[in-house]
Amino acid sequence: MTFTTDNQPTVIPIFGVARPPSTPAKQTPPATISGLLQRLSLFAGMFAVALTLLSAYGLYQIRAALGTWTQVQAEVISSEIYSRQVHFANSHKAGQLSTVYGFHADVTYSAGQHSYRSQADIGYQKGNRGDMLRWSNRYHPGNRILIAYDPSDPNHVRFADDFAAAYALPLGMIKLATFFLAACIALLMTSRKMRSQ
Repeated sequence: MTFTTDNQPTVIPIFGVARPPSTPAKQTPPATISGLLQRLSLFAGMFAVALTLLSAYGLYQIRAALGTWTQVQAEVISSEIYSRQVHFANSHKAGQLSTVYGFHADVTYSAGQHSYRSQADIGYQKGNRGDMLRWSNRYHPGNRILIAYDPSDPNHVRFADDFAAAYALPLGMIKLATFFLAACIALLMTSRKMRSQ
């Protein structure tokens, strides 16, 4: 039974205990989620563009070096997957140490009238050691490979035996840029779909 006083309803229970009317749970407006997805899409797109520009610069630098450096046959003496500790400063892992892995090979070669022994590095490191196995399985002691050395410093060498080895770093950056571009497109399409509902 309900009596009204000053236009305000008052509930008077007849039997049992009166329960206040339930309040529906607040839901996040679709527009808010759509805006968040749109901002994430923008960040992913900007990161993809930055990585693409960096990879293009890396391709240019390596191409220029290989075009002016001297290419010779070298013998692989040893090869190694190495590791090092890196410190995170500005991330959710700030203050922590993490292990990254790289690959290099010791090679011997002739430059002019002299013989040299130097180290060719693949040029990048990753957190997964398994990613370096492809290089370890390719370069075995005793293999003959093509390298390029800097005429002004014959101890400075690069792999030059195939495209993947010579351009390993920028190619890896292009793959990462492709991933962020795909994420950008997916987030943008989801945002637009939510706005249309």
